[in-house]
Amino acid sequence: MFCCISHKGLWWLLGFLAVGLFLVFWPWSAVLQPVLSWVLGLAFVTFTLWASADICSGIYVKAHCSNSRQTGAVALTFDDGPCAQSEEVLDLLKDYGAKATFFVVGSRMEGQYKLLLRLLAEGHQLGNHTWAHRSWFPLLRPAQMRKEIMQTQTEIERVSGRTCRFFRPPFGVTNPLLAKALKGSGMDVAGWSVRSFDTRGEAPEVVFKRITRRLKGGDVVLLHDTSVPVVPVLKLLLPWLAQHNLQSLTLDAFWAEGAKKQPI
Repeated sequence: MFCCISHKGLWWLLGFLAVGLFLVFWPWSAVLQPVLSWVLGLAFVTFTLWASADICSGIYVKAHCSNSRQTGAVALTFDDGPCAQSEEVLDLLKDYGAKATFFVVGSRMEGQYKLLLRLLAEGHQLGNHTWAHRSWFPLLRPAQMRKEIMQTQTEIERVSGRTCRFFRPPFGVTNPLLAKALKGSGMDVAGWSVRSFDTRGEAPEVVFKRITRRLKGGDVVLLHDTSVPVVPVLKLLLPWLAQHNLQSLTLDAFWAEGAKKQPI
């Protein structure tokens, strides 16, 4: 299992091990030692939950979450499509000359090929978001995870004629099982630095304010083209980006070597 933990994760584990050995062998009082051991155990559980729940933790997989070099651009990303509403999203992006990356669910691609071809023709990018987006995906065996990922990969490549570079796990959950499933796939994991929480059913203005409260160049924004408020949110967000001279790029362009902001 250690082979599926990043170098950063191994350093954390070694740190916990060192502290644990210190607690065991140091001559603490009979009362204090159990308390300290309990605190260490609680800290380890908290750390493990954080490492899995925060896609940008870097403990199990390295995720691309932001790019400090892109001071004049952001990356808009949309999860869970394609769907009928994706058409309206594309219309708005086209109106403002914005590019985005769509993390598609493989099983939802059937019957949406015309939409997907339009998406590609207009300069957007497809990303891999598993085949079925199961709620229990993080609990699957590595072989099952890889099957879902590669099945979607094959479908994306069939439609686009291109190799899909980026994968985003459902809910952003990572663990050693996912790290093992991705090993040797050649795919990069895409995270985010600004989460819209646009699936909560809140008013578009609330979602818009949450996004722009700390949005800056170099951020990756997580949205869902399946969410109810996404279209009205974009009607607020895209003009805001233009007013702040922030371009929206696909992830490929966002992380392209030497990429710089293009004139709007």
